Amino acid sequence: MIISLENTSFSYYSIGQSEKCIEYATKEEEEALRTNDYYHFCDAVRLKAVNFALLGFFDKADREINRGISIAEKITNFDKKQAIKGSIYQSKANVTYYRYAENEKMENDSLIFYYKKALEEFVLIKDKKERNSHLDFAYYNLADNFISLKNYELAEQYLNQALIISKNTKNTCSEFKVLLNFGRLYYSKADYDKSILYYNETLRKANLYKSPNTIKDAYQGLINCYTELKDQHNLNVYLNKYTKISDSLTKIDTTASAKIALQEISGDKSNSSTKFYLYILIVCALSIFALIYFLFKHFNNYKREKKNANEKDLEISELTLKVNDAFEELIQLAKNNDSCFLARFQEIYPNFYHKLITINSKLVNTELILCAMIYLNFSSKEIAQYTFVQPKTVQVKKYRIRKKLNIPDDEDIYLFLKKL
Repeated sequence: MIISLENTSFSYYSIGQSEKCIEYATKEEEEALRTNDYYHFCDAVRLKAVNFALLGFFDKADREINRGISIAEKITNFDKKQAIKGSIYQSKANVTYYRYAENEKMENDSLIFYYKKALEEFVLIKDKKERNSHLDFAYYNLADNFISLKNYELAEQYLNQALIISKNTKNTCSEFKVLLNFGRLYYSKADYDKSILYYNETLRKANLYKSPNTIKDAYQGLINCYTELKDQHNLNVYLNKYTKISDSLTKIDTTASAKIALQEISGDKSNSSTKFYLYILIVCALSIFALIYFLFKHFNNYKREKKNANEKDLEISELTLKVNDAFEELIQLAKNNDSCFLARFQEIYPNFYHKLITINSKLVNTELILCAMIYLNFSSKEIAQYTFVQPKTVQVKKYRIRKKLNIPDDEDIYLFLKKL
């Protein structure tokens, strides 16, 4: 039950439903406390802390972190205790990030302090395999922050340590992230040739292991490098590749990650799990037969509705044709982070802009730009890339816009803005 609750809460976290995540993490916490499972108790309160911070409840987040640190000392298994303590400190770093992102400022020193505390706990884990599974990510987090501080020597040191571990453990996901950050490091140092080497190495491995999101990130890095080098030929080559892979991933990015997370809910591959899947297959088969019957019975109604829909589609098509040429221009302005983007967007979609202002006249330009990019179906990762901020910052800003526009917690922000 505890494992199921843990996977369910994490699944809701993965698809951005913080309230539901907290609900199931609380159930996990209660069940873990009832059975003296202090490891999963700490894991539950850690996840609650991160999601309270995402919702803007920072005091609650801090209280959960403190509870986790206190209860962790009761865990009798030494390696598990060190692992969860390190994870709690990493979560504390995330809470700190969200706190200062909300105020549009950052304290990298605080982040580094908590990431170092996490590293101190992880290095004490006795089992080498378990220790390495945590250390590569800990080194990566520290390197990421030192790049932001332009402390390139320490950043390179931690990246090298992360790369050694990821190669030894054959953790391809970790290796991709490290190689990408090496590209980012040398790009930040204006050593574009070396940055290109790392991005190309990332591409080679990502193609080998078929990791489309990593390929997309590497293309973005190469685009940045060739822009600085004023190499128009290679810039056009990677812009074209980036556009193709971005278009194919934009609509499935969120749901794909959700599916991966939700698959974990099924737990082990026991006989009971097999029976459960068989039951699901039977229910699905019956549902399909019921659906066929429903479609056949209501076919005439469907034809009438389709006729009305076609008339509406014709009207929509006429409107679409009027802005079709301008749309491509608008997308390019957004990708270039052009200062003219918002003004041009208002020209093409005046009704959308008017409705936003009607709901909340105090929306600032940066928030209007974010709403516009969401309306154009840019993912959080793409918005972060084009506006030169961290993806976490985009996520926090989305929560702030939810509050300002009174978007219900259970409604997708993309669908809400599309319906305006």
